[in-house]
Amino acid sequence: MAGPLTLSLVDPQDRRAMAEVHALWARLYRDDPAWVPPLAEWLRRRLAPSNSFFRQAELRLFLARRGSQDVGSISALRDHQHEQHRGEAAAFFGFFETQDDPAVAALLLERAADEARG
Repeated sequence: MAGPLTLSLVDPQDRRAMAEVHALWARLYRDDPAWVPPLAEWLRRRLAPSNSFFRQAELRLFLARRGSQDVGSISALRDHQHEQHRGEAAAFFGFFETQDDPAVAALLLERAADEARG
């Protein structure tokens, strides 16, 4: 594939952007008979700022793109209640989906690590 790898921050409330994330996942797993796509509305509500979990947590979602094609996603999460309860600074990552490309995986994981360090 041609083009440089880029990352963009995705607003989980932006339905168009989330449709791109869902389309990426569907393309990545279209040949996997065990894959069940997440329900778009359920995911939107789960990631909504009105979700009480986000009173004490921050989530950032990123989409990797090479040229004009989406090639991966990742989220970075800081849960301040977890940090307070455990007495440790910790970050978590999720929504990590990528085509079979070590460069894409490395870029996404490094971005999540940068968020954790921040």
